[in-house]
Amino acid sequence: YVASAWGASLSVVDVNTGAATSIGSFSGAPDAVSGMACDRTSGTMYVCGTNVSTSYIGVLDVTTGVITDVFATAGIPGLIDIAIDGAGQMYGWCIVNDASYLIDKTDGTVTSLGSLGYDLNYGQGGNYNINDGIIYMTAYANGAPGLYVLDPITGSMAPVSGVPSGQCTALGIPGTGGGASGSWLTLDYYENDVLPGGGLDNVPTNFNAAGMVAGEIHTATITFTSTPDVGTIAIPVTLIIAGDPLVAPTDLTVELLNDLTGEVRLDWAWSTDAFQFFIVKRDGLPLGTTADLFFIDMLPDYGTYCYTVQSYYDEGYSVPSDEVCVEWPLPEIFVNPTFHAADVWVDHQYIWTTTISNIGIGTLSYDIPPFNSCEHEIVMYDDFGDGWNGGSVDIYVDGDLVLNTTVASGSGPVYDYFDANDGSLITTTWNAGGWPYECSYYIYDGFGNLVFSDGVGGVDPTGGAGFGACAGFIVDIDPISGFIAEGLSQDVDITWDATGFPAGIYYQEFTIEHNDPVNPPVIVGNQMTVVVPAQFAGLVTECEGGQPIAGVTVTAGPWQTMTANDGTYSLYVDEDMYTVSFEKLGFMNIDVVDTTALAGVVTPIDVCMYEDPYAVPFVTATVEYPDEDFCTVDWSLPEGPYELIYDDGVAEDLFVWATYGNENAVKFTPAGYPANVFGGRLYVGDGLFPAGSWLGTDFVVMVYGDDGAGLPGAMLDSMAVTVNNYGWVEFLGFDVTIESGDFFISMLQLYPAPNAAPLGIDFTMPQVYRSYSRTTLTPAWSSSVYQDFMIRAYIDGSQTDGVTESNQMVYPSKVDREEASKHFMTANNSPFVTRPGTVKAGTTGVIEGYNNNSEAVLYYTVARISDFDPLLGPEFGTLLPLN
Repeated sequence: YVASAWGASLSVVDVNTGAATSIGSFSGAPDAVSGMACDRTSGTMYVCGTNVSTSYIGVLDVTTGVITDVFATAGIPGLIDIAIDGAGQMYGWCIVNDASYLIDKTDGTVTSLGSLGYDLNYGQGGNYNINDGIIYMTAYANGAPGLYVLDPITGSMAPVSGVPSGQCTALGIPGTGGGASGSWLTLDYYENDVLPGGGLDNVPTNFNAAGMVAGEIHTATITFTSTPDVGTIAIPVTLIIAGDPLVAPTDLTVELLNDLTGEVRLDWAWSTDAFQFFIVKRDGLPLGTTADLFFIDMLPDYGTYCYTVQSYYDEGYSVPSDEVCVEWPLPEIFVNPTFHAADVWVDHQYIWTTTISNIGIGTLSYDIPPFNSCEHEIVMYDDFGDGWNGGSVDIYVDGDLVLNTTVASGSGPVYDYFDANDGSLITTTWNAGGWPYECSYYIYDGFGNLVFSDGVGGVDPTGGAGFGACAGFIVDIDPISGFIAEGLSQDVDITWDATGFPAGIYYQEFTIEHNDPVNPPVIVGNQMTVVVPAQFAGLVTECEGGQPIAGVTVTAGPWQTMTANDGTYSLYVDEDMYTVSFEKLGFMNIDVVDTTALAGVVTPIDVCMYEDPYAVPFVTATVEYPDEDFCTVDWSLPEGPYELIYDDGVAEDLFVWATYGNENAVKFTPAGYPANVFGGRLYVGDGLFPAGSWLGTDFVVMVYGDDGAGLPGAMLDSMAVTVNNYGWVEFLGFDVTIESGDFFISMLQLYPAPNAAPLGIDFTMPQVYRSYSRTTLTPAWSSSVYQDFMIRAYIDGSQTDGVTESNQMVYPSKVDREEASKHFMTANNSPFVTRPGTVKAGTTGVIEGYNNNSEAVLYYTVARISDFDPLLGPEFGTLLPLN
């Protein structure tokens, strides 16, 4: 078919004779036809046209010349010709901007391929060659005609040869028969070699009655030529359409069941006469047959795949079902960081975190193979010097055979090597030959240390066992494997251990293997610099009597410790300059500023602390009637704030919620009323758990009243607290007065683990049963499965009441441990408290010098306030010290 008369009318050409027959004028398009191409996948003829400002594509009825489904090709001003490849993809090229494009046949959408690389002018032609899959162009380029090929990837054109005319404006390539109803006759291929001496080639020939009706008759001729020329054979072919159409499957669906393995399921509908089976095709190639209405396929690789299903009857094949495509999405791994360096104190552990992200589509799987693997050695001997005479030894690592070795001749030593992980079980099996008592061997680990020996001393070898060892400092990676959905990430914690490593720099790698087919396995570098820390140490005493003070909090930067019962302390820090602070309730704080700590050096700091001069709790003045000029003034002994304690100061475990918004609380019973709650402190551990970045983060502490049932009730006060140090974190600023009964102090977690501070748990008996918890999912308070949380209260008030035991019975919550592990975690995975118990009393912190009558007071100052307005209060009067 050709566009004649400058693109105004349609003609059909007999390719054997060159005779042309006019069909009629084109109609339905905005401009003359400039190009034409057949889509062999559907038997549809497409045309294009242009006025060198705008262009279009459309569908041509080759029997009438009518053009329908016309779409503008925005972005191509001069669409001079088109071609359609074997997959149905339309290509086009432009004589205005000398570029090539992909064109969507359904709506004219244009995608740029690239520059043609030549200056096109005048008439152009082109078509797709089904025989070799190449698009050929008869182009008038750079002022001369020629035959070119189009690169479907880059969009450029490359010269092949000349052409016999100046402007070859149309190009047709034979390859399929056909008629007005489309390509009904095709061959699987159109050229091949035939071997001599009776060689044979069966060429599959295909008939397609799609779109035809009973009674139609179609004819064609298949012509075979030969090289060298031994003749030309023409085979007449007739297609007669008879009977009802062979029903094809419908409603085909394709679903990717597993984006890790590429498992795909096909389902379809079918209901008609008896048939033999269904043929399933993937990307046009037969995949398998089935008599079911479903099919399971395993994709060979990531990418997009298209399926059809055909019914096979006694009479032949049905047309394929509608094509349905599925994508096996490609995950893409991104690891950040892939290198980490840090200083670690001698004999200490260190944890850092890297993040594995899936920035592709589909599920990413990863696995970290053993990371502490190293070469081990076997050294073999023969006492007689003639080898092991057929004997050998098998070496197993964790039950897997890794090496079979022997001494072939001589007395040795003969060396051989195998890999084993740190801590792997190494076993050997002896395979006896002649004179086994002559044979012996030694197994050495990655440090060169002997693991075990066998057959030494003239005895027969019997096999041995021992554990491998490697010089790696990475002791744990968690989680070591996993699956990451599209767009999500997984934090991976890496634990280093500097135990046994002298000061120096050490390097170790581990590998992250994954199912990303594009990127290689990710290697993560670890550089540990082992350093000897600096140290502060000394003694804290009471200034007046020189007695040691226990429980003083010593802080330098983010590090913290407490003095022992004898007043001594030791605090490791990094080399730097610090302000070292000493704090204890009841004593004046001391700051030792600008103190330098040197690595490997103990810097002594001894201090003494003065007691706080607390005020007397009450004063009374009684007029001495009838003599009204005199009054008697009485007052109580001084009493200061005290610390209410329900733990022994040592945490056996640490607790942290998995998510934010959850709370833990401790119930307090003051030692007297009224009691002013002004602060407190809680224990967060030494920084090793959880393995996140939570130094410098915040949490909230709140004071609750009692709801009357022994649980937290109304919130009375709250404050945000920043974690500036490990150990005990103090908070001050509450102003809550408790007139009677109990109150609660709660810790509200603001961040998810592992980037949130934990809370210490004291398991030492007796347990006081004063710890409570609640979550955002279950907002009602209940007794905690862990007793006792290490929260303490600072209270200002008299200690007039005895702190006694309670007869209240507490029944711990019954919680499924597996379910609970989804909501919180602990450092040591301690068991839950399951037995009920009674609420017990705690202790109060002793403030020496102000809590008992025997402590000497140097003097009191008595003052009188006068001349004030009773409505305003004595603070507006005149203060006169009397004595």
